[in-house]
Amino acid sequence: MRKRTGSAIASPGETLAACAVLFFLAVALLPIPATAAQVSRSCNPPAERLSREEYLEEAEIVFNIHTCPPLEELKAEQAGAGGEVQAPVVTVAIIDSGIDSSHPELKGRLQPGYNFLHKSTDTRDLAGHGTMVAGVAALAGGAGCAEQPRGKIMLMPLVVSDGSGAAASRTIAEAIRYAADRGARIINISYGGRAEPELLQQAVDYAWDKGGVVFAAAMNDTSGHPCFPAACDKVVAVAATGLNNGRADFSNYGDWITLAADGTLVPTTTTGGGYAAVNGTSYASPAAAGLAALLLLANPALSASQLVGVLAENADDLGDPGFDWNFGYGRVNPGKGLKAARAAKGQAGLVKGAPAGGAK
Repeated sequence: MRKRTGSAIASPGETLAACAVLFFLAVALLPIPATAAQVSRSCNPPAERLSREEYLEEAEIVFNIHTCPPLEELKAEQAGAGGEVQAPVVTVAIIDSGIDSSHPELKGRLQPGYNFLHKSTDTRDLAGHGTMVAGVAALAGGAGCAEQPRGKIMLMPLVVSDGSGAAASRTIAEAIRYAADRGARIINISYGGRAEPELLQQAVDYAWDKGGVVFAAAMNDTSGHPCFPAACDKVVAVAATGLNNGRADFSNYGDWITLAADGTLVPTTTTGGGYAAVNGTSYASPAAAGLAALLLLANPALSASQLVGVLAENADDLGDPGFDWNFGYGRVNPGKGLKAARAAKGQAGLVKGAPAGGAK
């Protein structure tokens, strides 16, 4: 059983008091139309500092790094292709507060991004949230696995929020389209709110038609009320599991949830070269998104619908049998997902598409 280690720290840009206020506002201002243009960052429980040694230890536990494909399988595949395989690159867009490009675990893994607030290419993370989200996506994508599918996962920082914790729906929609136009197959959004989803839905549809899949945090209100963009059609809405394999007590739930992923004490990177164990659907979402990118490295031919289908069909069924409101189709399983994606090479017709209703 994993246990808490290190000293407690508040999420960057937030104190516990501020977190409580954000939660209150998210509930109290629900009926007021003036809030419809904004969504808020997931108000996550406090993080805990980790040493790099603790970070690596937790990474192996949480992300099942040992379940990466055996090296002999990769060598056999490359030999069957004449020993030279074109290494694919899968881009994961992180729509957030930016990414610390100097962090040792992220350095050299970033593609050029864009800052939608300042209309510039300055994607430094002044809030800290984006770097933590990016670190989870990188780990889930097999950054620590020397035997991962041949290729590379790159992160594209798209800044839509500063330290305030809020972002405009229109800005997020613009970032989704930007990512899709630049070839991002995976797009992560760890923000959500009760905003009218029309603009977001149009952007999600645009990305889907280009082969891109949006993953979004279910949010942390312990509520069944739909949050957007997670509740949009064709979005993979990700709930969080706890240490006991149940739904994390903070995680939202409902018939709009697609999948679940570990959202408790998730190891990741922090600004300034640090490490932490973090909690929240903000980190469950990139855990699922990073795995999706890994599956695309294993089989780049998977369509958006097929990719979601592989994730859903090979998830661990927790809770009530079949689909349920706490876990959707289940918690993502790296080993089973990779095996299925690799087995589907050249057999796309054998891969079921996304569940009925898009990603829902």
